[in-house]
Amino acid sequence: NKIIHQSKLLRYFLDEDYEKEKTEKDLQNVYKKIKKNKKYFISIKDIILLESLKNDGINLPKGLDYQDLAAKLTIPQGLVDLVAENQTGLVLLKIVEIIGEDKIKDLDPESVYFLSNIFDQLKLKKIRNKIISETLPTRI
Repeated sequence: NKIIHQSKLLRYFLDEDYEKEKTEKDLQNVYKKIKKNKKYFISIKDIILLESLKNDGINLPKGLDYQDLAAKLTIPQGLVDLVAENQTGLVLLKIVEIIGEDKIKDLDPESVYFLSNIFDQLKLKKIRNKIISETLPTRI
């Protein structure tokens, strides 16, 4: 529980019945531990997890600052435009085209970030959760 993307917060994505209140408590506990560690830096995998939790209505601890790092991550403009037009089918086809024959677990963190972000915007939680469970280490 000293690394956000390897913490018990993953239970929220793996177990559909995991309570939001329990997730918020777990997040507070993890945040207290990482806040004490002056060498800890928030990784892209941490950002993926935090933004997904926030998008699902989980209250993030005050002082948890990751927005500057998240702002530097990009999403292909073509996908952003399709999401804005609510073209879910075309977005999914483009994503299949982008991923190609690669395995989800072999994608780089930046690709996983834009996939989870797109699925958050399209409110496709089950697909997002599946990608998160496949790409983030499950050390619960």
